[in-house]
Amino acid sequence: MSLPRLRIPLTSVFKPVQFRALSTTPPLLSKIGKTPVTLPPGVTVTESAVYRHGAKEGDRKSTISGPLGTLHLPIPSYLSVFQDPTTRKTSLTVSSPKSREQREMWGRTRALLANHVAGVSEGHVCILRLVGVGYRATVEDRPAAMFPKFIPDAAPQEVKEGEKPKGVSWPIKSVAGGKRQVKSTVDAKGNMKVVNLKVQYAHPVELPVPVGVEASCPVPTRILLQGLDKEVVKQYAAEIRSWRKPEPYKGKGIFVDTETIKLKNRKIK
Repeated sequence: MSLPRLRIPLTSVFKPVQFRALSTTPPLLSKIGKTPVTLPPGVTVTESAVYRHGAKEGDRKSTISGPLGTLHLPIPSYLSVFQDPTTRKTSLTVSSPKSREQREMWGRTRALLANHVAGVSEGHVCILRLVGVGYRATVEDRPAAMFPKFIPDAAPQEVKEGEKPKGVSWPIKSVAGGKRQVKSTVDAKGNMKVVNLKVQYAHPVELPVPVGVEASCPVPTRILLQGLDKEVVKQYAAEIRSWRKPEPYKGKGIFVDTETIKLKNRKIK
């Protein structure tokens, strides 16, 4: 005996349609991840195995070398890197495009690779504008002993007779290889570069310049940051901006690159 048509559950008649919240289109592959990266002349990308604590089996490290320097990029095990020597293009593929984690890392790794290629060939530049009465900045030398948190424990250098000691520098962040995480560069005299901000504080605001970043002030109201790693340059710019964020009433503050703010009208009682 069969049930009437109207009493049959809808799930047995109509198959549920898969959809995403706030979207009427099915999931698509990463448009950023599948876009190849063109290597400029003089830039090479090589892969090697990763030997560090916590690395998974199959994880690799890509070394991007260029005229300005060398950067490293960790590659997960499910990502494959293909290079075409004729067109000098590098593309990435994933083992399972239906996996959400792999799709997310696909586009992220490709974006990081493109940033590293641009960094070792041309470099990244960030300009900060100081807008406000009396706002100015300078780049000065300060003894490293004033910033003990930014100095790692390092073994003393063995200097031969008649030679000058070389400057000591450490990477800004830990990469594949087991290097420690520090944030400063110390020269042979034991000094480090700092950005001195005068933005209407009663105390001095001095920010040590990270490794891999060159800071200069062409004019007192401009700070020019240059470096290979885009993440390091932009993060240091964000730290400087955090001391005087742009406010919407007078338009004062520290602006990064082409940043603007819409002014508001004051409330009149």
